[in-house]
Amino acid sequence: LMWDDDTKELWIGTIGDPMLALSNALVPIEEHAPVPGGLTVATQKAELKDDGDDGDDDYDQVWETRLVYSHGGTKLSAVSSAKKYGTTNRFIFGSPAANGILVCQA
Repeated sequence: LMWDDDTKELWIGTIGDPMLALSNALVPIEEHAPVPGGLTVATQKAELKDDGDDGDDDYDQVWETRLVYSHGGTKLSAVSSAKKYGTTNRFIFGSPAANGILVCQA
């Protein structure tokens, strides 16, 4: 997870198939199947909550999520971190199961 203070968005590295990731834990690393991953962005929206006629309405904080990018997991399996890079459509992914990072261009 990473909070982007400039955009007021929460950037989330996602595992596309959590059950596959868990099943990999049961076999030797040489037999691991590629686990797809991606980047989801959550944006906080305020919604007016009408709590009656007392004139003291409140705002609920609601999070809207959207999948920004996904990949098949063959070059980097089990993504745990992700971030858009710069102002172009490039994304950086990381995984505790890898020795490096993956940079993708959309």
